[in-house]
Amino acid sequence: MRSAIPIVLTALALLATGCGSGAPGPGSATAAPPGTAVPQRPRDVAAHTVPACELLTSAQQGEFRVSRIEPGPTDGSQDPWCAYVVGPAGHRFVLTPWAGAGIESWLGISSARAALIGVAGFPAARVSSAAGRGAPCGVHISVAEGRTLAVTGTATRPGIGEDELCGLTERMAGAALATALSRAR
Repeated sequence: MRSAIPIVLTALALLATGCGSGAPGPGSATAAPPGTAVPQRPRDVAAHTVPACELLTSAQQGEFRVSRIEPGPTDGSQDPWCAYVVGPAGHRFVLTPWAGAGIESWLGISSARAALIGVAGFPAARVSSAAGRGAPCGVHISVAEGRTLAVTGTATRPGIGEDELCGLTERMAGAALATALSRAR
Protein backbone atom coordinates (compact mmCIF):
# COMPACT_ATOMS: atom_id res chain seq x y z
CA MET A 1 0.00 0.00 0.00
CA ARG A 2 1.34 3.42 -0.91
CA SER A 3 2.16 5.93 1.79
CA ALA A 4 -0.31 8.75 2.29
CA ILE A 5 2.12 11.22 3.82
CA PRO A 6 0.29 14.43 2.74
CA ILE A 7 -2.99 13.15 4.15
CA VAL A 8 -1.42 11.84 7.36
CA LEU A 9 0.42 15.14 7.88
CA THR A 10 -2.83 17.02 7.38
CA ALA A 11 -4.63 14.82 9.87
CA LEU A 12 -1.84 15.27 12.42
CA ALA A 13 -1.88 19.03 11.91
CA LEU A 14 -5.63 19.07 12.40
CA LEU A 15 -5.32 17.09 15.59
CA ALA A 16 -2.54 19.25 17.00
CA THR A 17 -3.73 22.76 16.10
CA GLY A 18 -6.77 24.64 14.76
CA CYS A 19 -7.94 27.21 12.14
CA GLY A 20 -10.06 30.37 12.41
CA SER A 21 -12.69 31.59 14.84
CA GLY A 22 -14.09 28.20 15.77
CA ALA A 23 -17.68 29.32 15.22
CA PRO A 24 -19.42 28.09 12.09
CA GLY A 25 -20.62 30.86 9.82
CA PRO A 26 -23.88 31.09 7.88
CA GLY A 27 -24.32 28.12 5.58
CA SER A 28 -21.42 26.24 7.18
CA ALA A 29 -21.58 22.50 7.39
CA THR A 30 -22.62 21.01 10.69
CA ALA A 31 -21.14 17.93 12.28
CA ALA A 32 -22.80 14.67 11.41
CA PRO A 33 -24.19 12.87 14.45
CA PRO A 34 -22.42 9.61 15.31
CA GLY A 35 -23.70 6.72 13.23
CA THR A 36 -24.96 8.95 10.41
CA ALA A 37 -25.04 6.99 7.18
CA VAL A 38 -23.10 8.48 4.31
CA PRO A 39 -25.39 9.07 1.31
CA GLN A 40 -24.70 7.18 -1.88
CA ARG A 41 -22.64 8.75 -4.63
CA PRO A 42 -24.48 9.53 -7.86
CA ARG A 43 -21.85 7.37 -9.58
CA ASP A 44 -18.28 6.20 -9.15
CA VAL A 45 -15.55 8.44 -10.54
CA ALA A 46 -12.08 7.14 -11.37
CA ALA A 47 -10.45 10.37 -10.15
CA HIS A 48 -7.14 8.53 -9.76
CA THR A 49 -6.87 8.26 -13.56
CA VAL A 50 -6.52 12.05 -13.86
CA PRO A 51 -2.99 13.24 -13.00
CA ALA A 52 -3.13 15.31 -9.79
CA CYS A 53 -1.56 18.34 -11.48
CA GLU A 54 -4.29 18.22 -14.14
CA LEU A 55 -7.24 18.24 -11.73
CA LEU A 56 -7.66 21.98 -12.29
CA THR A 57 -7.98 23.21 -15.86
CA SER A 58 -6.11 26.36 -16.88
CA ALA A 59 -9.43 28.24 -16.77
CA GLN A 60 -10.05 27.02 -13.21
CA GLN A 61 -6.48 27.94 -12.24
CA GLY A 62 -7.15 31.44 -13.55
CA GLU A 63 -10.42 31.66 -11.62
CA PHE A 64 -8.65 30.74 -8.37
CA ARG A 65 -5.60 32.89 -9.25
CA VAL A 66 -3.16 29.99 -9.00
CA SER A 67 0.35 31.43 -9.20
CA ARG A 68 2.37 28.23 -8.93
CA ILE A 69 1.92 24.45 -9.20
CA GLU A 70 4.08 22.13 -7.09
CA PRO A 71 3.93 18.46 -8.16
CA GLY A 72 4.30 15.79 -5.51
CA PRO A 73 6.55 12.76 -5.84
CA THR A 74 6.11 10.64 -8.94
CA ASP A 75 8.13 7.63 -7.80
CA GLY A 76 5.07 5.64 -6.71
CA SER A 77 5.93 5.89 -3.00
CA GLN A 78 2.71 7.83 -2.29
CA ASP A 79 -0.64 8.49 -3.78
CA PRO A 80 0.06 11.25 -6.33
CA TRP A 81 -0.67 14.78 -5.18
CA CYS A 82 -0.24 18.29 -6.46
CA ALA A 83 -0.13 21.63 -4.65
CA TYR A 84 -1.74 24.70 -6.17
CA VAL A 85 -0.42 27.92 -4.63
CA VAL A 86 -2.65 30.98 -4.73
CA GLY A 87 -0.59 34.11 -4.32
CA PRO A 88 -0.51 36.73 -3.09
CA ALA A 89 -3.79 35.76 -1.36
CA GLY A 90 -1.94 33.35 0.89
CA HIS A 91 -3.49 29.95 0.21
CA ARG A 92 -2.08 26.56 -0.74
CA PHE A 93 -4.30 23.67 -1.81
CA VAL A 94 -3.06 20.08 -2.07
CA LEU A 95 -5.18 17.85 -4.32
CA THR A 96 -4.87 14.09 -3.92
CA PRO A 97 -6.89 11.33 -5.57
CA TRP A 98 -6.51 9.10 -2.50
CA ALA A 99 -7.03 5.36 -2.21
CA GLY A 100 -6.44 5.20 1.55
CA ALA A 101 -10.01 5.09 2.90
CA GLY A 102 -13.53 6.35 2.40
CA ILE A 103 -14.91 9.50 4.00
CA GLU A 104 -16.31 7.50 6.92
CA SER A 105 -12.85 7.44 8.49
CA TRP A 106 -12.74 11.26 8.46
CA LEU A 107 -16.19 11.59 10.02
CA GLY A 108 -15.05 9.50 12.99
CA ILE A 109 -12.12 11.68 14.12
CA SER A 110 -13.00 12.77 17.65
CA SER A 111 -10.26 15.39 18.01
CA ALA A 112 -11.28 17.27 14.84
CA ARG A 113 -14.45 18.94 13.67
CA ALA A 114 -15.83 16.77 10.92
CA ALA A 115 -19.02 17.43 9.03
CA LEU A 116 -20.84 15.53 6.33
CA ILE A 117 -21.36 17.90 3.40
CA GLY A 118 -22.21 17.62 -0.28
CA VAL A 119 -20.03 18.66 -3.20
CA ALA A 120 -21.84 18.66 -6.55
CA GLY A 121 -24.17 15.91 -5.31
CA PHE A 122 -21.34 13.72 -3.94
CA PRO A 123 -21.00 13.07 -0.21
CA ALA A 124 -17.92 14.62 1.35
CA ALA A 125 -16.31 15.14 4.74
CA ARG A 126 -15.21 18.64 5.72
CA VAL A 127 -12.53 18.35 8.40
CA SER A 128 -11.04 21.18 10.41
CA SER A 129 -9.45 21.51 13.81
CA ALA A 130 -11.46 21.09 16.98
CA ALA A 131 -9.38 23.96 18.39
CA GLY A 132 -10.61 26.20 15.60
CA ARG A 133 -7.51 28.19 14.67
CA GLY A 134 -4.41 27.90 12.52
CA ALA A 135 -4.73 24.46 10.91
CA PRO A 136 -5.63 23.27 7.42
CA CYS A 137 -9.14 22.58 6.23
CA GLY A 138 -9.74 19.32 4.38
CA VAL A 139 -12.56 18.35 2.04
CA HIS A 140 -12.65 14.65 1.18
CA ILE A 141 -15.14 13.73 -1.56
CA SER A 142 -16.35 10.14 -1.82
CA VAL A 143 -15.64 9.25 -5.46
CA ALA A 144 -15.67 5.42 -5.19
CA GLU A 145 -15.66 2.73 -2.53
CA GLY A 146 -12.55 3.33 -0.39
CA ARG A 147 -11.44 6.27 -2.58
CA THR A 148 -11.64 9.99 -2.04
CA LEU A 149 -10.68 13.10 -3.90
CA ALA A 150 -8.98 14.98 -1.08
CA VAL A 151 -8.37 18.73 -1.12
CA THR A 152 -6.49 20.29 1.78
CA GLY A 153 -6.40 24.07 2.05
CA THR A 154 -3.75 25.81 4.14
CA ALA A 155 -3.36 29.50 4.88
CA THR A 156 0.17 30.65 4.08
CA ARG A 157 -0.25 34.02 5.78
CA PRO A 158 -1.90 35.02 9.07
CA GLY A 159 -5.38 36.44 9.33
CA ILE A 160 -7.28 33.95 7.19
CA GLY A 161 -10.23 32.59 9.16
CA GLU A 162 -11.57 29.05 9.14
CA ASP A 163 -14.77 29.96 7.32
CA GLU A 164 -12.87 31.69 4.51
CA LEU A 165 -10.30 28.89 4.17
CA CYS A 166 -12.88 26.09 4.30
CA GLY A 167 -15.15 27.90 1.85
CA LEU A 168 -12.28 28.24 -0.63
CA THR A 169 -11.30 24.61 -0.06
CA GLU A 170 -14.86 23.49 -0.82
CA ARG A 171 -14.90 25.57 -4.02
CA MET A 172 -11.52 24.13 -5.07
CA ALA A 173 -12.82 20.60 -4.34
CA GLY A 174 -15.89 21.25 -6.51
CA ALA A 175 -13.69 22.45 -9.38
CA ALA A 176 -11.39 19.41 -9.10
CA LEU A 177 -14.40 17.08 -9.02
CA ALA A 178 -15.82 18.75 -12.15
CA THR A 179 -12.53 18.09 -13.95
CA ALA A 180 -12.41 14.49 -12.73
CA LEU A 181 -16.01 13.93 -13.87
CA SER A 182 -15.17 15.18 -17.35
CA ARG A 183 -11.78 13.46 -17.74
CA ALA A 184 -11.74 10.26 -15.65
CA ARG A 185 -11.40 7.05 -17.64
